[in-house]
Amino acid sequence: MITDQFPAVDIVLFEGVPTFTVELRPLARLARISGELVGLYQGHMPMVLRVIGGTVENNTVNVHYAGPGWTISDQIRRITPGLFHCQRTWRNESNRGQEVVLTCGLERLTDVSFYMIPAVSYNGNHWGGGLEPKGLLDASLLSSQKVTCLGKGRWVFGGDRSSLPACTITEGNGYVVGLYAAPEDASHAACSLEPVVDGMIHWLYWPLQEQPRTYIRRDAYAPGISHTLNLDAGSSCTRSFFIAIHRSSGFHHGYCTILDEAWAQFYHEVPARYPPQQLWALGIQFAKESLWVESDEFVGFSIGLTLQDGQWVQRPFWRYEIGWCGQGAGLAVALLQDYLWHGDEDSWRRGEAALDFWMNRGRFPNGLFYTNFDYALEGILNPPLDTCNLGWGAYHYLCAWEMAEKASRPRPEWLNMGLGVCNFFSRHAAPDGKLGRFWNAEGHLLDVDGTIGSFLIWPLIKAYRITHERSYLQAAEQAYRAYAEDDLARVQCTAGALDTDCIDKESAWPLLIAGLDLYEVTGNPYYLCQAELAAYYMASWQRHYTLTYPNDTPAAEMSYDTFGGTSVSVQHHHLNPWGALLALGWLRLAAITGKEIWRQRALATWHQSTMGLSDGSLTLKGITRPPGGQDEGFFHTRWGGEPGDVSDWLVAWPTALRLITLMHWPKWNDLEFKAG
Repeated sequence: MITDQFPAVDIVLFEGVPTFTVELRPLARLARISGELVGLYQGHMPMVLRVIGGTVENNTVNVHYAGPGWTISDQIRRITPGLFHCQRTWRNESNRGQEVVLTCGLERLTDVSFYMIPAVSYNGNHWGGGLEPKGLLDASLLSSQKVTCLGKGRWVFGGDRSSLPACTITEGNGYVVGLYAAPEDASHAACSLEPVVDGMIHWLYWPLQEQPRTYIRRDAYAPGISHTLNLDAGSSCTRSFFIAIHRSSGFHHGYCTILDEAWAQFYHEVPARYPPQQLWALGIQFAKESLWVESDEFVGFSIGLTLQDGQWVQRPFWRYEIGWCGQGAGLAVALLQDYLWHGDEDSWRRGEAALDFWMNRGRFPNGLFYTNFDYALEGILNPPLDTCNLGWGAYHYLCAWEMAEKASRPRPEWLNMGLGVCNFFSRHAAPDGKLGRFWNAEGHLLDVDGTIGSFLIWPLIKAYRITHERSYLQAAEQAYRAYAEDDLARVQCTAGALDTDCIDKESAWPLLIAGLDLYEVTGNPYYLCQAELAAYYMASWQRHYTLTYPNDTPAAEMSYDTFGGTSVSVQHHHLNPWGALLALGWLRLAAITGKEIWRQRALATWHQSTMGLSDGSLTLKGITRPPGGQDEGFFHTRWGGEPGDVSDWLVAWPTALRLITLMHWPKWNDLEFKAG
C-alpha cells in the first residue's frame, strides 16, 4: 500500500452536515454547508432536500434529510481508518408513485490536481488523437444553448465501465478521495465528476445512466441512456456505497491505496479452467494447426483467425507481425521451448524456419527489421517501424539464441538479429533517454511521443545480461527513468496499443517487467519502487467485481466472470485476456516484495484470462472455436451491441502471451488447476 500512516479520518456533523475531517480539517462532505443536497432527479429536475437531524453513536453516523415528498436517511460506518461504508435510503412520502433517478454527491473540499475514473478517464484523457470521452464535459455540447440531460453536459458513465464499480477518484494537496458503488450495483449505477470552486463533487447515480452520449465503439457514440426507478407511494429504496479518504505519500499515488482496500473488500478466488500443462499444449496446437503459414511468400505465423462464411480462416489482410498482436517471434520461441521440453523436432523446425525467414527477408542494414511483413510483400522499402514491435522482436531473438545454445544448435545470427536493434537504439536515444514511437527503415525518427518506446528496455537489459556490455545497461536505465518520471508519474501510459492513439493499459507493462529486471541487475530500490507503481497503474484496469449476463449471451454460455479481468484502453472499452502476460509481472513482484496482494491479483487475472479459451469443443453463437483459439475482446459493457458478446476475432497474441508467461515462470504449481 503506497500511503503514509496518518491520523484516521473522522466523520462529524458540522452544522448537521456529515463531514469527513483529519485533525479538524474538513476534506469532504455529503451535503452543502447550507445543509442542502441533491438527493434525486425527477424528469431531469434535481430535488433538493435539507438536513433535519443526525446522531453519532458507536462509530456510526445517522443523518436524516427531508424535502417535498421525500425523505432520505444515511447510515455511515467506518471500515478502516480511511474507508467508510454508507447506506442511503430514499422514501417516497408522496401519495403517488414516482419515476426517479437516485443520487449521492460527495463534495471534495480541497483543490484537485488529478482525477481518475479507473479504466475510463485518466485526468481527462487529453493525450492522443482519439475521439474517446475527454475532460469532464462533453465538448460536443459546449456550444449548445441548452443542455437538458442529467449532469448538465458532464460525462456520466455506467458503473460497469470502471474497474471499481461506478468509481471516481480525486487527488490533490496530499489527499485522495474516492467514491464507489457496491459490486452488485456495478451494472445498475453510474458516476461522474463535477468541478466546483476549490474542489470537485463526486456523483453516484442509480439506476444506469450514460450521458450526454454513450460511447459504443472506438470514436463512436449513440444517444445517451437514462433509466429510471419507480418508487410507489410510501415505498423506499436502499443503496450501499463506499467513501475512501487517505493521505497520498507521493505525486498522484493515493489511488493505489483505494485499489488495495477495494481488492481486500471484494476479492474472491477465480478457479482455473485448465491446468498449465494443458494451456501449454493448447497454445502449441493453436500455433501449429491454426496460425502456421509456410509458402513461397512467407514462413511463420498468421496474426489470427476471422470468420468467413461461418468458417475460421486466417485473416486475409495485415497478416504478419513480429510482436504486438501477431507475436510471430514469440510464437517461434515458444516452439523452440517446446522442443527443449518435449523433444518435438517438428516444433524446432517450425520455430527455426519462422525466425530464419524474418531474419533473412526482413532485416535492414542498420539493424532494424520489418515490424509487419505485409510492408515487404507490398514492396514498401522504407516503412514506418513502431518501437513496440521492435522491442518484442529483439527480445525474442535474444531468447531464441539462448535456446539454441541450450539445444547445442548454436545460432549466432539470432543473437546478432537481437543485438542489431539494441545497438541502434543505444546510439539513437533522445537526450532524455526516450526511444521514440515510430522510426522508418532508414533510421529516421518519425514520432517521438508516447510510452511505447519503453518496450525496447526489456531487450536492452537482456542484451546486457548476455554480453555484459555496459552501453546496453546505460541506455536501459536512462530510458527507464525518462518514462517512469514522465509518463508513469503522470499516471498516463500511452501508445502501446497500436490500434488506438490514447492512454492504455499495456504501455505500462515494460515499466513493470523491466523495472524488476533492473532491480535484479543493479540492486537499486528505485527500480522496484517504480515497477510497483507500474503494477498499480495496471491494477487500475483490473475488474474488482463480477457482472452477470442473460442466459442467451456468449458470456453466460462460457460462464464468463469479469472479476480479475482487465480492460484495454480509454479508447477501447472492452475486456481482453492480457492477464495472460500481466500475471508474470505480478507474480515476480509478489516473489520479490512478499506482498500477498500481488499474488492474488496475478492468479485472478491469469485464471480469468483463460475464460473463453477453447479446447476444441467451445461453441459460441453456433460456431465452434478451434483448440487454443480465444476471442480478443469480451464486451462487458455497451460496446458495439449488448453486454455479454465477444469479438469473433481469434487473434494470436493471447496464446503467445500465455506461452511467454509459462516459459518465464517455471513454477507451474503456482498456477495449478483447481476445480471450480
